[in-house]
Amino acid sequence: MKRGLIVVSIMITFIFGGPIEFSGNASIYTEYNPVTGAPQERPTSKLRFNLNPSLNIYGMPLSLNLLISSEESSLCQALNKFRIFLQPKNLAREMIHAPGFIFSIAGIEIGTCYPYYSPLTLSGIPVTGGAIEMNPWILYLAATAGRIQRGVEGSDTTDAAYERRLYSGKFGIGKKEGSHVFFTILYAGDDTSSIPSYSLPLPGDTDTVVVVIPQENYCVGVDFDLSLIEDHFKIESEIVGSQFTRDMRMPELVVPGAPSWITDIFNPRMSSAFDYAFSVKPSLSILSTNLWGSVNMVGPGFISLGAPNLRNDNLSFEMGLNQNLFNNALNLSAFHKREHDNLIGNKLSTTYFLSYVFAFGLNFFNVPYLQASYTPFHQKNDSIDLDSKTDIFSLNTGYNFILFGLNHSPNFSWSHQKQKDVSVTNNYTSNSFYINETIGFTFPLSISTGIGITHTDYAYTKDRIFSLDIRTSYTFFQSCTNGIGFNLSTEGEKGSRYGINFNSSIPIWLFGNMSVSAERNIYHGEHQDEDYNEWRIIGTITKTW
Repeated sequence: MKRGLIVVSIMITFIFGGPIEFSGNASIYTEYNPVTGAPQERPTSKLRFNLNPSLNIYGMPLSLNLLISSEESSLCQALNKFRIFLQPKNLAREMIHAPGFIFSIAGIEIGTCYPYYSPLTLSGIPVTGGAIEMNPWILYLAATAGRIQRGVEGSDTTDAAYERRLYSGKFGIGKKEGSHVFFTILYAGDDTSSIPSYSLPLPGDTDTVVVVIPQENYCVGVDFDLSLIEDHFKIESEIVGSQFTRDMRMPELVVPGAPSWITDIFNPRMSSAFDYAFSVKPSLSILSTNLWGSVNMVGPGFISLGAPNLRNDNLSFEMGLNQNLFNNALNLSAFHKREHDNLIGNKLSTTYFLSYVFAFGLNFFNVPYLQASYTPFHQKNDSIDLDSKTDIFSLNTGYNFILFGLNHSPNFSWSHQKQKDVSVTNNYTSNSFYINETIGFTFPLSISTGIGITHTDYAYTKDRIFSLDIRTSYTFFQSCTNGIGFNLSTEGEKGSRYGINFNSSIPIWLFGNMSVSAERNIYHGEHQDEDYNEWRIIGTITKTW
């Protein structure tokens, strides 16, 4: 009897709401995309299933993310994703009687995680395993462990890769969003037993060359953030040391004077490189004015396998200003960045980069909005023949109004780009104009038309591209939306592209919403071997609860 009452209570809670709520969404995506007359660089068909349910218990979400794709293959890195995410810190304290440290757990992840420690250590890489982050009282603890690269055996059609695992931790004193001192340690390394050794013969020789080499990486860092005057003044800083071993098969490196416990932990080898990186970012916020700056240095030998997109051998200085006036109706901003490489002079030349951004926006009531920016960029090398200057102007304006009972939304944009280089053949000037008008009728019909022209003057040639885009949309029975569009892009004798597309969205009882789109594109180039025909048919069923 008691069990029955419990089940009924849970069902009533799910149906009518309460401390427990169940929500989420699911979708099935399919695409058919045959191309004739050109190489097929992607699969002709694909199918994806996405499931994202969430169970909210007294404000705490327990969510699941699942992605299954027909593109999954053991011959490449994993595409399928699975993740469970729990956020105990969002529990309602007044309704749940639990130890205080439970509410300090920011998140627990299992599956394919995307942890973020900092741009220099762990950022932007999927980890198949688990991660946890908590900030009880003034203590901070975070840990991540899992696989960041799947082992793939080499062949004539695949690139070999060792399975690579990552272990990292971050701990310290203070609050993550406020003043703190945190320490980070990270290890990432290849499992040499995950795949057989793969090598290829050298052309014209009997010798072979190893295609894939096992690597490992250690990073140790500390970041210090200071927040004063109710967060109006902040300083974010971090320094990280890195040891990157390019070949784990090399003999161990003897470091005179180094304590044995250090060499036992980090295990340096003859192919190991040691370097460091640091970042300092002060910022000041007063009323509606924001000022910020930064100094970032990444040594030429610094590598973190947890931040694969980080560019090394680079020193940069940045500063910026953002000002909002008249209740955000007027926005002014400026940005400056200066950077260069070859920090230790091991290259034959040094490349310098210099860029600015000046922008303002007007968004007053009952007048056209206006956004404009000017972006100059200068790249120079002190040895090779490289001295390039680029200026970019952009302007965008529009206004929404009602005329003759119809809603009008005209928009105009202009872009000007000019490059001046030491080599005259690289010089060009380009101007792009685009006008778009959308009309909404009193009944559920809208028509949008856009016309664009791009004119480019090169050193010895001139190009002009004309584009036309027409789109219509009509809604039946307040829920079934259909649209059809036509687009044209022509560059004179160099080529023309024509396209027509259709889309429809229809609610399906109990199954959510179904959308179907079909697109046909035809391209005729200057040469016959450039021609291609393309069909693209997409179907999606989405359910939200």
